[in-house]
Amino acid sequence: MKKRGSILPVVLLVCLSALPISAQTSDNAAGSDEARKLNAQAADLYKKGKYEEAIKPQKQALSLWEKEVGRDHELIAAGSTNLGDMYMALKRYGEAAGVYQRALKSRRSCSALRVPTWLS
Repeated sequence: MKKRGSILPVVLLVCLSALPISAQTSDNAAGSDEARKLNAQAADLYKKGKYEEAIKPQKQALSLWEKEVGRDHELIAAGSTNLGDMYMALKRYGEAAGVYQRALKSRRSCSALRVPTWLS
């Protein structure tokens, strides 16, 4: 039997450091209008409790963002966290864990790419 306790710290870290589910839908956010609209649609469905329906537009937004900004970007981290939240709401914990790990990897990569202002 697999030990499930080992993913709990990852899940907690991603959840605690994640942006709110609709935060990356602002007009000045990176990525295309289409991806932002899909993300907004997914966030709206999620807020209405339509978790299963929210998954498709969230995956589409993530796919577009990966093409537009690459895998190591805040949008990927936030969008993956949103998708993980949807899986968690559906009690699809294995899928949620995988998506949260992807979010954490993106978030770490984003942080590693930033140079502190005092170094520049």
